[in-house]
This record gives sequence, structure tokens and C-alpha cells, in this order.
Amino acid sequence: MKVLFFSPAADIWEHAFPEALVAESLLKSGAEAAVVRCNGILRPLCPAAFGAGIDYRSASAQKQMDVVCTRCQSKAALIDRKLGLKRILLDEYITQPDIDLIDDWILQVQQYRATASCEEAIDFAEFNGFPVGRIALYELILKNKKNDLLFSDDEWDEFLIALRGTAIVAISAQRLLKDFQPDSVSVYNSLYALHSMFCEIAKAMGISQYFMHAGTNLSRQHGTLMIGQGFTWRYLKGLVDRFDGLRDQPASARLMADVSDHFLELLSAKNVFVYSSARSKTKMNVREHFGVREDQKLLIASTSSYDERFAVESVRAFPPAEDLLFNRQFDWIKALIEVASSRPDWFLLIRVHPREFPNRRDSIKSSHVQQMQLMLQTLPDNVKVNWPDEKVSLYDLAQEADVFLNAWSSVGKEMALLGIPVVIYSPELVLYPTSLNQLGTRYDEYFSQIEIALAAGWDLERSRQAYRWYAFEFGRSLVDMRNSYAPRDPSLLRRIFLRVGRKLSPLIQEHIDIWSRASAPRSAKEIKEVFGRQAEMVYDVVDQSEFAGVSLDDESKALVTELKRIGKVLFIQSPSGTKSRLEKNFYAANILS
Repeated sequence: MKVLFFSPAADIWEHAFPEALVAESLLKSGAEAAVVRCNGILRPLCPAAFGAGIDYRSASAQKQMDVVCTRCQSKAALIDRKLGLKRILLDEYITQPDIDLIDDWILQVQQYRATASCEEAIDFAEFNGFPVGRIALYELILKNKKNDLLFSDDEWDEFLIALRGTAIVAISAQRLLKDFQPDSVSVYNSLYALHSMFCEIAKAMGISQYFMHAGTNLSRQHGTLMIGQGFTWRYLKGLVDRFDGLRDQPASARLMADVSDHFLELLSAKNVFVYSSARSKTKMNVREHFGVREDQKLLIASTSSYDERFAVESVRAFPPAEDLLFNRQFDWIKALIEVASSRPDWFLLIRVHPREFPNRRDSIKSSHVQQMQLMLQTLPDNVKVNWPDEKVSLYDLAQEADVFLNAWSSVGKEMALLGIPVVIYSPELVLYPTSLNQLGTRYDEYFSQIEIALAAGWDLERSRQAYRWYAFEFGRSLVDMRNSYAPRDPSLLRRIFLRVGRKLSPLIQEHIDIWSRASAPRSAKEIKEVFGRQAEMVYDVVDQSEFAGVSLDDESKALVTELKRIGKVLFIQSPSGTKSRLEKNFYAANILS
């Protein structure tokens, strides 16, 4: 078995190190494994530069890139030396005549663009029969939070740089793969433009392609890995398909505890991938804050971040959903406002996704939300907007919500875990089982489902089903690396130690991680089998027998235990003793006493 890891951005340690541990595990199992590194050929818009947030237009970009490039190569050399990995340099498979050919091709794209639209020029940018223009779009769309392919001059210049790097991979990968002749290739996040290009070349040569990505449980995010064919969305859709036959199987107490750990991480809002504000430290009267009458049903419409979906669809990794009830979120929100205006017994609160605004990960406001702001200027009295700058936590809203209305956000499964009804309008858009929510795909059916959800109210069985899904997603399909790599936010003392230590050794943390790794990750067997059998995902090679045999009674006891853990953090005692609607439901179900 021969596996080739395309890993040109070792500076992103949270990606490169777990990936190297997988390669090392394969080596120790008797496989042949090698890693592809970059020696600077992919500058200036490589994943390392993107991860470091370098603005290639700034006056200091060249100096910043030098620093990142040097650090990236130092980390790669450290990994390869300490873990005994065979190194292949991408730079050695590209020549100056190749670069000249690529530059001439880019000039042709530029000339075509002078008389065509951006999208036409993107589709024109084919290279050696591959849609390189489409493949090169991914990071650019995310970085600029685009929801269209109308580029400013700066964005177009950025696209051309990405195009150049992607074309370099298109040429060098073909030669490199022919030379090494692997059975499989693997990349960290196969949507990144350079990674995607490498995978496309491999697939064209009949070589299996795998991706890796940090696990979705935020309490141990980098200590676990998704490994599968395709990319994250296909992986999660595949999990949903496999879950369909197991939805009636009770989850174990151990797996349910892992789920609660994830939810408590959401509540703390410390993770950069949590966009909601942290739950309030003092009791918040949500209804009073937004002016909701006690006799009104509170419906919360949670919008989704659009650019991520647009990026995936634009690079044609996933086809756009068809026959949608609402083609755009604008159409969905407009329809909700129209119906709410004739329903004084409703109060519609539109929660705009915080990622659409500047946040801890970037400083960009999306074009989508700018359009949304214009649409939401004039509203009926019983419709309001919850903007991110209000710093209201999603989990404060959850305590008073009668129903959540979801487009495709993970909110749909999070609220189901709390027992709150959720209504969605497409089974294609969400990356979890639609059975956790209520579904209406036609106009009348959709609003009927809202009425049904309001009448049904809170349900402990809904929470049970959500726990089962999360336990399946987190515990039965991931590679466990926690004995070798499980980074957490360091203590103050450790941060001081590392700050001082980096003055003596800039890569002290990386040395510590390598030194403290186990001789083999916990999932060494599964790692070997998923590549050896060329399985679609890790779930397909995991012994699932250990997850069977849990009784419904045992699951029910664990369910109460875990919801109690969440409730103790979620609910804050009011001086007057007043309980939120959700809190009352927890007490009525004897979760709290």
C-alpha cells in the first residue's frame, strides 16, 4: 500500500501535525507513505499565507511572506526529520518553461476577461482539460465573503494569483504522481484550491483521493479526525445515510457525555468556530428585551452564512440544491415577514448569522448581509431583527423560543438537542438527519409544519434523537488522535512558559507536541484499514459491535444526566426565582429538581 500526502502548508500546525501522525502510523503498519512539501514555489497565495491572513496588496506583504515561508519550511523539516517521513518537493517537478507557459495562459485569461464577464472568464480558464478557474475560487470567496462572481479589480488580481498557483499544481502533480505511483492520495481539506487541484489530477489518473479534517466535536476538535473520500459535505451526507438504519439504536452514556462536552463548549463561546456570543452571565429576559408579549409565540428565524455554501457550489464540489421552496434566504425571510404581518399572535425574531459580520476570524462584512440590511429596514411591529452587535447569545434566545426556523445552519440540530422544535424547508441543505426537524417543502406545507411545531412544543424525545445523531457523528466515525495530539487552550502559566521559550526556540510548542506523541494513535488500526481497503470513510472499518447492546433504560438515565449537566450551565437563577420557558420544561421532565 502506497499513500501520498499533499501537505504544502506545514505552518498550519493544527492541520500538518495530525496529518503527519496519520502518515507515521501508516509507515509503522508497513505501508509506504510520503509527504509532498513546498519550497516556496506556491507563493504568495498558498494555504499558509491564507491561514496567516497576509494581504498580498500591503506594502509589508513580501516581508510577511518571507517570515511565513521560512517558518513553514522549518516546521515541515522538523516533522519529516522527527517522524521519519519521506519528503518530496513539489518545486522539483516544475520547470521555468512550465512557469512561462502558465504566465502566457494567464495573459490569455486576462485578455478574454477584457470582453467577457468575470464568470465567463473563470469558465474560460481551463488548463490541460481541467476547470482550474473554478477550482481556484474557493479561498477567495471565503476570504471576501462573496455571494456572487462579480469581482472588484483587487479581487480579480487575487484570483489571477490563485490561478497561477493552482496551475503550477496541475502540472507538477501529474509528474509527481506518475513518479511515485501511489494507491491513494490524501490532503487536509480537499476544498482548498491547491489541494483540490492535486486531488483532481489524482482522480483523473485513477488514484483514490482522501481528505482529512478536524472532528466536529469542538471540545476535542483537533484530537479527532474525519478521514474519508471526497470532502466534508459528502462525508456528512454519507453519515446521514448510514444513520438512517440506526436511528432507533440507543446511545451509550460515554458517547452522550462527549456530546454534552461539545454543547458546553458552544455555550462558553471560547472556540473561534463558535460565532454566537457566550450565554449571558446574568438572567436575561429575552421577551422583555425584544418586546414580545406573553400571549405571543416566539418564532426565531436563524439565517445561515451564505458564502460557505456559495464557495462549495461555485467550485462545483457539490451541486446546488434543486426545486427549493425558497431559492434564496431573502425569499424565505420575506415570506416569513409577510405571513407574520397577518399573525398578531406570532412574534418573529430574525437572527442574522454572526459570521456575516466582522468576527474573531476576519474583519469582512459579507455582501449578502449588506443586502439583508436594506431589506430589513422597515418591518411590522411583531417582527424584529437580532443583529450580532447586540451580543445576545443564541442560547439565551433558546430559553424563550417556541420554535426555531432554520435554513441550513447547525442551529437545527443544536436546538433539537435542547428539545425545541425546528422547521426546515429543504432536506438537501442541511448536513444532519432531517428527522430531527419538521420539514415542509411546499409553501402551504411549510407553514402548516410551523403550526404543528408550535402545537407540539418542547419534547424530550426530540432531544434523545439529537443525542443519538451527535453520538453517531462524534463517536462512531472519527479517527481518535487524543493520545498523540489533543491541543486545548493553555493555562496562563503555560502561555508564559511558551512566550519565554519561543525566544530560545521559535518552534518550542512543535517540539513539545512531537516529543509527547504516543508511539501510535488510538485509531492506528482504523487508519490502516481505511486506506488499505480504500473504504469510503472511517465508519466503514470501525467495529460497530461495541456500540450495540445499550438498553433504552440506560440511555434514558444518561439522557437526564447529560441534560442536567447542560441545564446547570445554561440556566441562571433569577433573583425573583422566575424560570425561562425552557427551564420550566426541564423541571417538568424531572431533568432538574
